Amino acid sequence: MELMASPFASAFGAFIDSVQTRCVICSPYITQGPMRLLVDGVREKGAQNAVSVTVVTDISASNLVQGSTDVAALIYLCEHLPKTRLIYLPRIHAKVFTSGDSLALIGSANFTEGGFRGNLEYGVRVTEESVVKRVNHDIRRYARLGGLVSPDRLLSLQSQVTEIRVAVSEEQRSIRAKLRAASSELRQNAQDDLVRIRLKGRSLQSIFADTVLYLLSDRRLSTQDLYEMVPAIHPDLCDDSVSRIISGDRRVIWQHRLRHAQQALKKKGLIENDPASGEWLLSSNQDGSVSPAAD
Repeated sequence: MELMASPFASAFGAFIDSVQTRCVICSPYITQGPMRLLVDGVREKGAQNAVSVTVVTDISASNLVQGSTDVAALIYLCEHLPKTRLIYLPRIHAKVFTSGDSLALIGSANFTEGGFRGNLEYGVRVTEESVVKRVNHDIRRYARLGGLVSPDRLLSLQSQVTEIRVAVSEEQRSIRAKLRAASSELRQNAQDDLVRIRLKGRSLQSIFADTVLYLLSDRRLSTQDLYEMVPAIHPDLCDDSVSRIISGDRRVIWQHRLRHAQQALKKKGLIENDPASGEWLLSSNQDGSVSPAAD
């Protein structure tokens, strides 16, 4: 008996090289790479029509759809090594590989690329014939609990798995779209609540009026300047997507409210417009300290 640590590639390679007449692959998950290595190893010996292969695995729909077990790998095995028996056993979790009664690998590794190379696995290599025979006996007992799967059934499963994957993909796209819609709605609801908090006891026009006074406290600004600077201060209150028809023209609501705030401040004598430049500034009778604008 020999302890084995990762990588298992050399141990699996030795197992494949040792196959002469029969072998057992007991593994919940099986993928293409190791299966092709097994087939190639047997074919190099010219023994493809002589070697008996027993595979005990879990070909449940979830495993096949997720790709944990590759149904194409099982089909490939059956096509190239005709003396293959495939047993479907849903609850199988053992990872056992035997070559005749001379070698057994027992451990954590599945018959997959990850089991061969990528994962950190551990196991034992057994060459004592009496122990290997006992291992084969125990796996045969497991196999009797499962069902024999014909190559035709595998082909049918492959077709069904393809259809399921398409359906799952469409379902996931739909779910993602629904999640995006739900997320967008939740974000919008939260944003609406935050805006309500911001506006509690005040109007949008009043907030904009105070903002205009703040921005004009040390500079002169055009209306276009205000359109660019106010959203930087109040991004939550300046939603360009919200508009309505005003006097026959479609106008963004926040800009309309800002213009109203400017005009209200002008009427109160707090700001004025320079006819020459078109810029807004604090009224000449202001001393630079302005009171908050009233609604």
